[in-house]
Amino acid sequence: MSFSAETESDAEIAARVRVEVRFRAVTEVADGAPVIEVANRYGVSRQTVTAWRKRYAASGLGGLSDRSRRPRTSPNQISPQVEATICEVRRTHRRWGARRIVYELGRLDPYAPA
Repeated sequence: MSFSAETESDAEIAARVRVEVRFRAVTEVADGAPVIEVANRYGVSRQTVTAWRKRYAASGLGGLSDRSRRPRTSPNQISPQVEATICEVRRTHRRWGARRIVYELGRLDPYAPA
């Protein structure tokens, strides 16, 4: 048995199945089944089923796919320049820990965020 490049990966199949299951739950509620019963049947909370219904109403089937949990912003993220400096210091001084690197960066530029 040979596989072509067009076969789905396990992750793609799992994602498709999740969307199908969520769609079934949404349609059951739309057909009149109580949200709590549907939630119990699918092993999720009633809030989850309600969220699926809202996402389906807003975006269709695409709204039922998994969403990223990554935050939109990272206010405490350091600048790429400081990150590059830290990486370079770690490469040249492998035994230095975080406290020593912060100290050395503060000596190099007292106003730079470290």
